Amino acid sequence: MTVPWSSKAGGTAVRCPACREDRVRPWATKNGYAILKCRLCGHGFVNPPPVPEVQAALYAEHGHGGTQDDNTVNYILKNERRFPNSTLDASRMVAGAASMLGRARKGEESGTMLDIGCGYGFTSRAAAMAGFQVTALEPVSFEHQVASAITGFEPLPLSFESYEEKEKFDVVIMSQVIEHALDINLWVAKAWRLLNDDGLLVLAMPNFENIVCVLFRERDPYVSPPQHLNYFTTKSIAALLRRHGFDAVRVEGISRLGPRTTLKRLPRLPQSPAIIGAVRMLQDFPFKVCGWFGFPIMLNVYARKFGVAAKTEHISRVPTYAGKRLWGKSQPFTPDTGMRRGAA
Repeated sequence: MTVPWSSKAGGTAVRCPACREDRVRPWATKNGYAILKCRLCGHGFVNPPPVPEVQAALYAEHGHGGTQDDNTVNYILKNERRFPNSTLDASRMVAGAASMLGRARKGEESGTMLDIGCGYGFTSRAAAMAGFQVTALEPVSFEHQVASAITGFEPLPLSFESYEEKEKFDVVIMSQVIEHALDINLWVAKAWRLLNDDGLLVLAMPNFENIVCVLFRERDPYVSPPQHLNYFTTKSIAALLRRHGFDAVRVEGISRLGPRTTLKRLPRLPQSPAIIGAVRMLQDFPFKVCGWFGFPIMLNVYARKFGVAAKTEHISRVPTYAGKRLWGKSQPFTPDTGMRRGAA
């Protein structure tokens, strides 16, 4: 049964959760869920979203899906050694955060990091190896078990919503997780409160304007409600972060797609090592070309909580992607509400 959508809910116009404008329109329906798209920032979102009980049941045991054959730590590590997507992504994001944090904190070599929804733990492991003191959250039982084995320490079995704000961090990282959130404004506002001044929020998510989505729309494998509820563009993530008091937003495009994601769309092909390797070779270069022209598969985002360093250093307050401005001039913020002053 298709979940119905109306442009008004309870007599109030539906607003884009990223930029808060009400210029939204129906975009597609998939798996019985209506997906809307903002005409201003391009953000996509499921409306109405699934009730919390549905999402809790969805992630009761496994957050990554998979089959029984996938459910061993050895299998995951073997697959990662063969195709090190998660390891490469983790190393790149941790290095980017360390570089920006080093400038913001005047050369300090270590810091604290909160890894939200750490999954299998590759990002937490990379951060620990880089000298960060890591606190990781992972509420899904199987991922929690794998992360414990991979990192060598125990993640907290908590969702981000239930995590108590007892301490602050230099870095809060959300890798391939914010697109699952029921309330992205709650998540970003909470991340802002958990960060020290000049701390960094680092995010990774699928790009709603990637070449596969542009050509095939809802058939893009990353358009997958009720797992993915939010679909970000470079403009929508910049708008969301700036509304919540983040500055120096830097967005990077990553043009790589795991070969197994492609093979799921081609069920007749055997998933042998030779076939997987061939698929990777055939798709990597075209995706890189598409990334050069502004249609990358993934987005990596680095945003600084406005503080002392941002006031004293020569840091651009205009969000950028590939060296180009994403948005206009900076606006004053009221971080407690996450809204621009004077906004309705």
